[in-house]
Amino acid sequence: MPAGPWFSALIADAPKQVSVFHPDDLHMTVAFLGGIDEAQAREAWSLTTNLDADAFSIRLAGLAAMGPARRPSALSVMLDQGKAEAVAIMRALRDDMIAAVGGRPDTRQHLPHITVARPRKKAGSAERHAAVSWAEAKAPLGTTMTLDHLALYTWSNDRQEQKFRLVERLSLP
Repeated sequence: MPAGPWFSALIADAPKQVSVFHPDDLHMTVAFLGGIDEAQAREAWSLTTNLDADAFSIRLAGLAAMGPARRPSALSVMLDQGKAEAVAIMRALRDDMIAAVGGRPDTRQHLPHITVARPRKKAGSAERHAAVSWAEAKAPLGTTMTLDHLALYTWSNDRQEQKFRLVERLSLP
């Protein structure tokens, strides 16, 4: 996901209880493959060659807390346009990609979102509440952009600076 000015404005007043993602780490997960090696990830990635999808437009809505209600683990930008197109790509790829690496089926509903921050790992309930309150107080962003590629990511070698490393990219027509 291109970070752009929307990201800088969004996180400008992030409280200390929030760990903000590096701009190059922003993405919308199609399939989470778990703890596998790069060769297995590339095998799952090979399924994207059969994808019949075009670039599409999205509009960013507001922030929402994701994960368990008592202990949210992510603060994510939701979509108010482009959800159907994103879900179609997730439906076309997720289950087969996970099966290709021998992973456990993901039975959760497809929910397109862009995680931009997380409550700090050692945050107590009051700190998590403050992080969620900050996120929920944010107005919808309204930024429109085009999603024109898929990307394969793996964990970064130095997770202090960036969480993820781009491995491969596929342009959508």
